[in-house]
Amino acid sequence: MAGGGDFLTLFGTILEARPSGLGLLWYTREVFRNFALKVDWLSFNPKTTAPNVPPSTDNSGILIRFPALNASNPGNDWALASAKGYEIQIDDLGFNPAPAPGHLFDPLHQTGAVYALAPSSTIASKTCWPVEYL
Repeated sequence: MAGGGDFLTLFGTILEARPSGLGLLWYTREVFRNFALKVDWLSFNPKTTAPNVPPSTDNSGILIRFPALNASNPGNDWALASAKGYEIQIDDLGFNPAPAPGHLFDPLHQTGAVYALAPSSTIASKTCWPVEYL
């Protein structure tokens, strides 16, 4: 765990419990050369109150291909992953913060894009409401 925030496991699913920062959870058991990444996610709050972000956007992502993090400074470890890795974006509205005040539906910032480097070819999100848990 690096950066602010907290995670918990519920019914075999990892949940971000208290999003008070980046909240980077990383996997260290093995290093992968090449892989296919499949992700299931659910946004419980598709709106955000983050500064300078429209209230109708939600933003997340998966950082890949970053060097090992230094657990001696967990408050700032996320900076290395963000600066040296690649983020697979999760944001259906594709909010691009630059230039201020930002704009929506930028292909370089939508779900599936490699953040600011390669656009998404399609938005892979699916509607999941109502959600039923057994």
